[in-house]
Amino acid sequence: MPSVNLKLYVKVLTDFILLIIVALPVLIFYLVGVPYQRGFFCDDESIRYPFKPSTVTSGALYAFGTIIPVVAIILVEYFRVREANITTASREKLIKWFWSLYRFIGVFLFGCAVSHLTVDCRSGTDVYVTEDVCTPDTPEDYNLLRESRLSFISGHASFSTYTMFYLIFYLQYRFCKCSFSLIRPVIQYACFGLAVFTTLSRVSDYKHHWSDVLAGFVNGAVFAVFCAFWVAKVHLLKFSYKDQDDIQMCNLGASQNRRQEP
Repeated sequence: MPSVNLKLYVKVLTDFILLIIVALPVLIFYLVGVPYQRGFFCDDESIRYPFKPSTVTSGALYAFGTIIPVVAIILVEYFRVREANITTASREKLIKWFWSLYRFIGVFLFGCAVSHLTVDCRSGTDVYVTEDVCTPDTPEDYNLLRESRLSFISGHASFSTYTMFYLIFYLQYRFCKCSFSLIRPVIQYACFGLAVFTTLSRVSDYKHHWSDVLAGFVNGAVFAVFCAFWVAKVHLLKFSYKDQDDIQMCNLGASQNRRQEP
């Protein structure tokens, strides 16, 4: 059925284009974006702390925050498809596995982009000091100065909260069959602990005010709830593969493959 293939291609292509549209501004802000320079009081005690390196670096944040949920989703969906129906053909299982990964990982990456875009759209006004009192001499000094002007809202708090909370919600509704009842809550608690640790480290490292971190935490949590329940709809896919639009697409693709077999 050519129309089935066309629907699949259009669906994938459309989602890919929309993901690029959302993610592209994040890259542009990172490469050429200039932070707003807000004024300050020279005797403000809250900005007179010594410099400390980040406990959780940006590289570690983005690497582990992305890899952990993606690997978890791949493994959970693999075991769900493998145990769904022992009489199902291998090709059908592969198709269902692909569309499950496409749904949950695609939504996860979309949420990463939109939550990060919200953080990058910072605003502010000059209030106290109008001239630039810092004059960096080296690229490293310039990067430090730029980072110091990215206080509100905390990107580390937002990204870690989003990625870990999305995984917590996903595991709650998709990781259902297990002989050991405490495995899921232990993993969920570990995810929550990672998010909280990363969030609090931004305050202890003197990178953000507590209000910056709180705003980032709320931003990440809101997008995690939105993406998990309104976009991916994990709560509607707890028990079966056969009740949602993407699964109908899987069944269409599988039925077409069976018809093409000699």
